[in-house]
Amino acid sequence: MMRSSTIEASTWGTFDGAVERMRTDQCAGISFAITADGPYTGIDLDTCRDPQSGAIQADAQRIVESLETYTEISPSGTGLHLIARGKL
Repeated sequence: MMRSSTIEASTWGTFDGAVERMRTDQCAGISFAITADGPYTGIDLDTCRDPQSGAIQADAQRIVESLETYTEISPSGTGLHLIARGKL
C-alpha cells in the first residue's frame, strides 16, 4: 500500500479518493495537506487544554471563538489544531 508524503505532492490524492481508500483499505484516517500556495493555514495551540477535564485556557478559547473555524484536539490531548481559510 502506498503512503502519502507530507512533502511529495505526487503522492497526494483527492478527497473522494481518500474516502474510497478508507472504505476499501480500512485506513486509520484521512490527512489534509496545507501548502504554501493553498487557501488554508494551520494554527497549532500547544499546552492549552487539560486532557482530564477538557478545560481550555481562556486565551486559547478566545482564539478559537474569534476564528470560527475547524478545531480539533491534538494527538497529545493537551493542545488544539485549527484549520482556517487564509494565509500567514
